[in-house]
Amino acid sequence: MTKNTRILDYGCGYGRLAEGLWREGYHRLVGVDASVEMVQRGRQMHPHLDLRHQPQLPLPQADSSFDLVLLIGVLTSIPGDTAQQAVIGEMNRVLAPGGIACIVDFPLQSDARNRHRYEAARGKHHPYGVFKLEDGAVLRHHSKEWIESLTAPFETLHHSSFRATTMNGHPADAFHSLCRKPIAP
Repeated sequence: MTKNTRILDYGCGYGRLAEGLWREGYHRLVGVDASVEMVQRGRQMHPHLDLRHQPQLPLPQADSSFDLVLLIGVLTSIPGDTAQQAVIGEMNRVLAPGGIACIVDFPLQSDARNRHRYEAARGKHHPYGVFKLEDGAVLRHHSKEWIESLTAPFETLHHSSFRATTMNGHPADAFHSLCRKPIAP
């Protein structure tokens, strides 16, 4: 990755990750998020960043516009299969051939608290792993098979697991995948 790498931070929130990349010299960076409030907050905090409110797909960027697409904690906030497939499809569209997708998210958790939450939501026509927080947010943790099916159009370069802390301060298993968009023959 060079300083000229064209980067899309999909689900950028208020730009925390984008700001870190900017400080490291990566200035060909666009952040998009569905939350107008988060984007407004980010623009106030980091007026030099290109943060855009994007409430729905498709993205306005042309095909092959980016060399790197970041999806950090995004899939967890999208509970439905079809909506997740649409995000990955759009990521594939805007990623240049040979470009890299970086996905960091949460797999299914094995602790009793999460298993109980998954079972409580199971009867509501959601895939296993969907759960509802006390504040009403509906989130999703993912099976390895589901992530593999989502990333099937890509070549997996790296996949690893690690421990993380959720937005609510709970320890959790997480994963990091680097995938490359194939270069057409």
